[in-house]
Amino acid sequence: MDKLQTIEQFIDDRNANGLRYETYRSFLQRVNSDKYDDARCRRSFELCERILKLKHERGVWIDMHNYVDQDIIGVADGIGDSFKLAVLAQEIPRDAVTTVVGAKVRFMNETTKILNPTLRVIQANRFAGCSLADSIDAEALQEARDKLQAQYPDLFVMAYVNTTAEVKALSDVCCTSRNAVTIAKKLPNRTIMFVPDENLGREVARQLGEVPLQYSHLQAALPHKRLVNQHGDSSFLLWQGHCYVHQDINPDLVHQLQTAYPGIAVLAHPECTPDVLRLIDDDKILSTEGMIQYVRKAPQDKFALLTSCGLPELIRAELPPGKEILFDFGACRHCQFMARIKLEDVLRVLEDEREAARNEILLSPEVLEKARLPLERMIELSQN
Repeated sequence: MDKLQTIEQFIDDRNANGLRYETYRSFLQRVNSDKYDDARCRRSFELCERILKLKHERGVWIDMHNYVDQDIIGVADGIGDSFKLAVLAQEIPRDAVTTVVGAKVRFMNETTKILNPTLRVIQANRFAGCSLADSIDAEALQEARDKLQAQYPDLFVMAYVNTTAEVKALSDVCCTSRNAVTIAKKLPNRTIMFVPDENLGREVARQLGEVPLQYSHLQAALPHKRLVNQHGDSSFLLWQGHCYVHQDINPDLVHQLQTAYPGIAVLAHPECTPDVLRLIDDDKILSTEGMIQYVRKAPQDKFALLTSCGLPELIRAELPPGKEILFDFGACRHCQFMARIKLEDVLRVLEDEREAARNEILLSPEVLEKARLPLERMIELSQN
């Protein structure tokens, strides 16, 4: 059996020595030996060989989100959560790359295009959307912003990166679950409108020391809530959007895990509901990348990750003996959108130009220009 490698070390080793079947199979079977039996590993390896050949011939960069099928790691240049992928998008070697193929959902591919307007960006699977991003559109945001700005002249729209390019273009700054609190603390504005994830917004407000109040009386039809701090001199407005994956996780699951496994480290994504998050230690409410780093460094030997199942499966590949990630009681949930993205999709858009054209990310020059600023501001404000 090959030595244990982190996710990043696997990619570095592949880049240095080529993709080797035994190393690839060993990695995937540590992920999930039932899902990646010998037949699937062999099939995936053959697909990877075909993709790698086309990739090098055509100057293609391939990236993937942590939640998608793990066999795509055989061809990926970069892997990460939304923030890491945005940072990596700025580091794509544009002198050698002409095309980016994204094994990630649409809003992430739009982010890549916004940060690389001269590159062709192709979504591996055009049907991989995001229910959270769909919970807000530009027209609704513009309407809400116009009404709220009359009462809050210093209104600042903070858009979770899980939004369309058009929504980003109407926003002042973007954020991810990893950096939302850091960014909010640096904003000079006293009134922040956080869109679209209500649960993440509440968690950010909690960490800023704000307390919930009743629904805003501005207009009942507007999908926002109002939170203010205890002195009443700042406001935090929430949209009512949710990630269906994290919204489905309930407090009973946390109790079941903690009862069955005393001492287990239960990590929760901040898109989970407040009823779940109040049962989790603050240092265990973590972004996708935060969960990876916690499991790597923590002294505990048992973990449960309350998020999409793609992540705990992926982390399992690099766990040393004695550490384990538990899936009991349905500790994670499958994201139907991420699950649509397959290794075969990556090959298809490289081999079939008609499919590539159908999956290409096309944004107007105006949207590209306006959406770039809040993304660049996010990356700048995330730095210490």
